[in-house]
Amino acid sequence: MRPKGGSHISHDERYTKKVHLNLKKYRPSQIDKLITKASLSNIAKSVRRIYFNGLNESTEERGFWHIDIMSGMGSGILINFEKTFFLLTAKHVLNGTQDKEGNFQNESPFWTSVKHKVCWKTMYDFLMPKKIWYIGELIDTDDIIDTSDVILIELYYPHIYHFPDN
Repeated sequence: MRPKGGSHISHDERYTKKVHLNLKKYRPSQIDKLITKASLSNIAKSVRRIYFNGLNESTEERGFWHIDIMSGMGSGILINFEKTFFLLTAKHVLNGTQDKEGNFQNESPFWTSVKHKVCWKTMYDFLMPKKIWYIGELIDTDDIIDTSDVILIELYYPHIYHFPDN
């Protein structure tokens, strides 16, 4: 059934039109200021890149732990809850890092940077995973949104001189 006085417009189209109309009331310089302000917010600064560590040989084979390949393939939001750090991300970000049994390739399969601005000098400049919490399975949204992909990665507590900035 069509609404009175016109054709059917989807929710997405209404939202897009509403956002477009709201942006029209701002000058380009004002929009630039809003974007700059948003990028400097604590939420934006809490976003962290996830770096995956690949090993050509296991620690047992090599005799010591060593990263052969490090690549950044995902991101998450760093959360500090009651002096425990977590990384909120999607389960699919970790695809390809586990074998069929769910075991990771090595003892430290991925890291995230301690600071918002990436500057690595030591291993202490990274936060390392401790435990994965599959929280998406606990969220009830009455099947409106699929939350099964949402995970929290509990991180080891950072070194005293390498504390997160946001």
